[in-house]
Amino acid sequence: MLAGEIQLKMTSRSRYFRFLIGTVLANFIPFIIKRKSIYSRLSFTKDIKTLLEGKEIMFHCHNEEISNTIFYTGFFGDYEGQTIKMWHQISKNLELHTALDIGAYSGFFSIVAASANPTMEIHAFEPNPITFKILKKNLDLNNFENVKISNFGLSSKNGHEKFFNFGDTFNPGMTSVNHRFVDSNFIQASFEIRDILDLRKKLYKKIDLIKLDIERAELPLLQHAKSIIYEDKPIIFCEVLDAEMYDSFQNFFQEMEYEYVQIDDEKKQYFFTSKMINREIIGRNWIMYPRGLKEDLLSIFRG
Repeated sequence: MLAGEIQLKMTSRSRYFRFLIGTVLANFIPFIIKRKSIYSRLSFTKDIKTLLEGKEIMFHCHNEEISNTIFYTGFFGDYEGQTIKMWHQISKNLELHTALDIGAYSGFFSIVAASANPTMEIHAFEPNPITFKILKKNLDLNNFENVKISNFGLSSKNGHEKFFNFGDTFNPGMTSVNHRFVDSNFIQASFEIRDILDLRKKLYKKIDLIKLDIERAELPLLQHAKSIIYEDKPIIFCEVLDAEMYDSFQNFFQEMEYEYVQIDDEKKQYFFTSKMINREIIGRNWIMYPRGLKEDLLSIFRG
């Protein structure tokens, strides 16, 4: 047996052993396993099942933080749990027909939306071919018929675009923006992109809900898609990583009469606000919504 095969076999065994330990602790000492200092050491690679509001959900744990955290703490747990819960509540309780999951990664937001609202049509976009395989696997495991996946990114043009922080791993920080946090240890790669305006024309449907997590490329895409926001007035879940960008986001949304929900995933709190400017950074996720929906959202979140 070759040395590489021996190493792979040993790694596979150690991951399965970590899964067994984690499962035993989860069943018999659950308060211990929910400590991040414990479960972060027990990652593994395996298809698993969990419950989401009583519904059985399958997904592939692939020895990385996001799937590992959801396995041990649930969909509304330590990994952006408050954001995912609010995404689920909106998907379930509002009359929504079409959603875009832009920067879908391994598909957890699409899975949650599909489970919450089987009649909503969800389009998930992920340009990273390595991550796309996990996205496809997670959707196949659940046989969701209302999710369509695409192995390209959405941008301001059609063609290919250079992405940074790629590497050969499931790095969630892959980005088309060469920002100050780009890691020189990761390689660059060119992936297919398509114009979001062309996509909207082909869909020929009003877009009701958008999740936008594309590592500091969110605002340029929103600016390019301004006509969509004007016409469709979608609810937008958006990652905003830098507080110095709050004023730029507010300036963009202000004329369209949008307001905001700032989410604190660590403390599982949220705050309705009419302004982003001068807000203290308490997390990376925001909801941007048309002002007229405020009472509906308040009722959903408090209910």
